[in-house]
Amino acid sequence: MRSFFAMERKDGLLEIRGQDARHIASVLRMKPKDALTAVLPAGDRAYCVIESISEDTVLMRPVSVVKDDSEAHLRITLLQAIPKGQKMDYIVEKCTELGFSRIVPVVSRYCVAREASSGKLNRWRSLAHEAAKQSGRGSVPEVSDVTSLEAALSEAAEGGAFIIFLWENEKLNGLSGCAGSIKGAGDVVLVVGPEGGFSEEEAELARAKGAYVAGLGPRILRTETAPVAAGAVVLYIAGELGPRIE
Repeated sequence: MRSFFAMERKDGLLEIRGQDARHIASVLRMKPKDALTAVLPAGDRAYCVIESISEDTVLMRPVSVVKDDSEAHLRITLLQAIPKGQKMDYIVEKCTELGFSRIVPVVSRYCVAREASSGKLNRWRSLAHEAAKQSGRGSVPEVSDVTSLEAALSEAAEGGAFIIFLWENEKLNGLSGCAGSIKGAGDVVLVVGPEGGFSEEEAELARAKGAYVAGLGPRILRTETAPVAAGAVVLYIAGELGPRIE
């Protein structure tokens, strides 16, 4: 059954507006009394019957509500140095599918792109929304405004997150070396550089903020590959890529 993010109304009905509502009406051609699944703001899932459909609004009556368990217990934030072209589209989409909680575009020394227009930010947020729907998630990850690498690292350190700074010049430490810290963490921050990588000074800055600096093996991964590969490893270590045993 198709799933859409919905808002709760005071009269007990659920409401879907905008592009999703138009998709339901014009593309899926759903009608009153058809059934669909709505994801509530708290993340629970409501099995619903459509009450009415207008040009940009769908109203539904919930029949039953169940607790959603699709979200990762480990919260992962990605600090992604802005890459060239459309690579960020892929990064946002795939990291959303994996279960990342937040994606922060950052500017580092070797970034070619130094900013992101409001149009690009809106596109990334829309891609996160669509990927969250497609992957059956209970929430949409936040795509933050662009900030500097130093500011983002400072925020992560002050918040008590376990920071993993991925650097191709790190030859001794890998992700397996911090498995214990990952398992014991509630929040993990992954830091990924642009096409030109990070500088020595940026790696030292990360260490000064308490980051664990890690390499991803002898092969150099593209900037759009690294967060997906590292994120999957972190989630696997945390026990998030298999059946949950309570």
